[in-house]
Amino acid sequence: DVDMFNKLIDAMNEHPAQAKIRRREVQVLFEALDEDGNGHIDPEEFYDLCDCLQYNFRTTTRDSKLAKIQWINNSRLYQALREAVHQGRFDRVIGGLLICNAFFVVLESAYDFQGIKSPASFKVLDLFFSYIYLGEVFVKLAVYSFEEYTASGANLFDFYSTIILALTGTAVLLPQLPVTHAELRLLNVLRLLRMLKVLKTIPAFRFVVLTVWNMLTASRDVLTVTFLVVYVWSCWGIMTFGGAFHKSNPRMQAIDKPWCDPSDYFDSHWEVFNFN
Repeated sequence: DVDMFNKLIDAMNEHPAQAKIRRREVQVLFEALDEDGNGHIDPEEFYDLCDCLQYNFRTTTRDSKLAKIQWINNSRLYQALREAVHQGRFDRVIGGLLICNAFFVVLESAYDFQGIKSPASFKVLDLFFSYIYLGEVFVKLAVYSFEEYTASGANLFDFYSTIILALTGTAVLLPQLPVTHAELRLLNVLRLLRMLKVLKTIPAFRFVVLTVWNMLTASRDVLTVTFLVVYVWSCWGIMTFGGAFHKSNPRMQAIDKPWCDPSDYFDSHWEVFNFN
């Protein structure tokens, strides 16, 4: 029953590795798991409980404050916009613009590699994409609350990268600020990382990324021990041989062995691998 469920949650919250569940979420979780509504959790529902307790829960207000304004919430434009965001049509449009932006960044890079001056229209396109993504942030904040929007790490990255790109793009237009078009183009590389949002809609890509992530998570202890061993070994090497492997060291010049010629060592530039 509910009392026993509360005691179970209180006991599990005391475990340091267990995700904490707040008291106000317990009743909501119990009602969601009690599918038959009999006030008790049967064995099958208990299995679902075990799955739910593996997650962290965060309570937020979903809708934006604009939705509380009656005339805005009842307008056809706002309703169509909200429907497009909720159903994913808006994200598909932004995904198409991301693909176009990726081709544009590749074209800009081709001009840079060949040493050809880029046309003046490229600056306009840079600003166009910057403000398009700024508009995307505004649209989503008009539909979702800020707490709901920032609950996603991808949205946080989009928010900060978009603000940086928009401010930098605006600074290019102001002669008082020393921001060049080349610097703006380098910042545009941030947009390419947003292509991951498009790729994650592909089931095969999502499966590979999830598999790699699960492997890294499972081998976290092994990777930590490996890092510590390499770190201790490097510290020992620096304290023992640090700064000793260079051409001007007399001890390196004094070696006269056919099987150990220091000139071969330096001619092969192997000193970049030592502890200097």
